Amino acid sequence: MRNLHSYLLLILGASLLSTSLQAQDEFERVEVLDHPRFSLTNRLVIDADLSFLPLDAYYKPILVDIAASYQFTDWFSWEVARLSWSLTNYDTGLNDVIQAKIQEEAEDPTIRTTTDQSLKDTTYKVSSTGFINLLYSKSNWFNNAVVYHYWQAGVGFGMYQLDYEMQQTLDLVLRARFFLNEHFMLNIRGGHSFGFNSNAPKNISFLSLGGGFAF
Repeated sequence: MRNLHSYLLLILGASLLSTSLQAQDEFERVEVLDHPRFSLTNRLVIDADLSFLPLDAYYKPILVDIAASYQFTDWFSWEVARLSWSLTNYDTGLNDVIQAKIQEEAEDPTIRTTTDQSLKDTTYKVSSTGFINLLYSKSNWFNNAVVYHYWQAGVGFGMYQLDYEMQQTLDLVLRARFFLNEHFMLNIRGGHSFGFNSNAPKNISFLSLGGGFAF
């Protein structure tokens, strides 16, 4: 009788263990994936941004950008063309400070400085960039809203018109798109241009903020 009781306990224990392991395996195979609420795949997007070139200490151009892009798949999009036109080339006043200091020390008001003014006459930029969608995600906005966004990295080519010099560049770009609804979004964009022309600035950074409309 005692042996029978022991066998029954052993069978019950083995059955409970098997059930537990099976339930654990099934639980580990459960996947919870949220389908994207918004998508730009097979859609044309028109962007309008304001860009700022912060790297130069003497002049900081501010440009207005218009761009057209198309997303071919969930992970790749091509910004076919971006035209940036200079609104103003902000003078930081650093050149005047340096010149006044030199004139004061030399006691000669006719002395003129030869500081870098290569971005003073920035006119426009034209570029084209391919983007990889690194991540599609959503965020809880202080328990008031859910924000959906793309995180993108891109490589492209650009051309800056700087007065009488033209600079051809390789552009590395990062961009985040925040969806407002099915058509409108906010864009934050930043990157760096590496120039090939030694007679023009060879390193130009840019920051952009704007919006887009998807057709």
